[in-house]
Amino acid sequence: MGYTYVITGILMIFIEIIIKRFPNMIVGYYILSQEDKKKIDIQRLSSLTRNLFVIIGLILIVGDLITRIGFKYFSSCLYVVIPIAVIIYAYQAHKCNIK
Repeated sequence: MGYTYVITGILMIFIEIIIKRFPNMIVGYYILSQEDKKKIDIQRLSSLTRNLFVIIGLILIVGDLITRIGFKYFSSCLYVVIPIAVIIYAYQAHKCNIK
């Protein structure tokens, strides 16, 4: 049995450190004009993105560990939980626009 979920989870947690320091790495933010960037609360958006990456990373790591101790089908739940987290993120990220 490989360690794909654990490695991916650790990678997600390291990516969040980079995203918090360099918010231009957030998809779509880099290509915005300076005028549009001023309309976005980048501190809130980068914190929200960081939290998403940490949550997904921890879900992957814990899910892999639970699967290894005997719950063979627990990793199938990850295919439901992670998309729900992404949908919640998309909804919350939409609120980061400053009107």
